[in-house]
Amino acid sequence: QAWTHWLRVVSLGLALLVVAYLALLRLVGLGSGDRLFTALQITVLLCTWVLVPVMTADCLSRERREGTMGLLFLTPLNAMDVVVAKMGLHAFRGFTVWLAVMPVFALPWLMGGVTWHRAAAAVLYGTSALLFGLAAGVLASAWARRWTQAVGTAVMLSGVFGLLWLYITGGLVLAAVAKAPERFRLHARNPAHDVEIAPDRICFGQVSSAPNCSDMDNGRRPGNY
Repeated sequence: QAWTHWLRVVSLGLALLVVAYLALLRLVGLGSGDRLFTALQITVLLCTWVLVPVMTADCLSRERREGTMGLLFLTPLNAMDVVVAKMGLHAFRGFTVWLAVMPVFALPWLMGGVTWHRAAAAVLYGTSALLFGLAAGVLASAWARRWTQAVGTAVMLSGVFGLLWLYITGGLVLAAVAKAPERFRLHARNPAHDVEIAPDRICFGQVSSAPNCSDMDNGRRPGNY
């Protein structure tokens, strides 16, 4: 469909605008791929949270408005089959939008600073956003009949799901931080030199600089202090 094509164009255009904006601010360069990757990831997540519900909001309500919903049940399909098929179709369309943006995500890899763990986490975040967006769109489409009502409900549900997602993920982080011990001891070969890390302790120790560093003017160079 034409709007699916333009959806890919808009997503790719937003990603390129993010790259151009960071380039104008001189925030991208060798070794700064992680910064660009983060900005692109946030852009794609926001697009997913907004565009996927809008794209899915009319999948069932349109069938009811046009009177074709009953024709689907003349086939061996049941209600679950129809819903799953609609979600699968729009999930594939959302995936094609991701594919359109993938060439831009190659830039952070070429700049350096992005690990495989970071990329895997980004894929999981994107998949979660896609599933929540699909759920919001299908629920709104099953409840509403008019297109405007379905889209508004889908965006509202997507916002609620997004806040719930942030609350759950933030709660997991806070729960993990709460398990950290209040004090612990760093053991040396000589027990007399053990160091205790605690709120009521001040610790002094030697550290070494990073073996390499990077700046916007000279790029990557060895550490010198």
